[in-house]
Amino acid sequence: MKKIQGVKVVSIYKFSKIEETNMEPDFIITKLNDTPIYGVDQLVRTLKSTSGKVVLEGFYEQDLKEPYYYSFTLEEE
Repeated sequence: MKKIQGVKVVSIYKFSKIEETNMEPDFIITKLNDTPIYGVDQLVRTLKSTSGKVVLEGFYEQDLKEPYYYSFTLEEE
């Protein structure tokens, strides 16, 4: 089985930007706007420094053949 490196989504907050994308738990985020993601701290840092359109790329553990993409927009602070 292929080993995927990234951050696994364990739960999703109701009414969040992520919930609006229809992402489901067990999604493994491997890239944020084409930047490879290796850990939670890096994901948070990258999100904090990003505004505008965000594209998350990754896989579900049960389907490692093709990546899935979820996008949303972050407003500037």
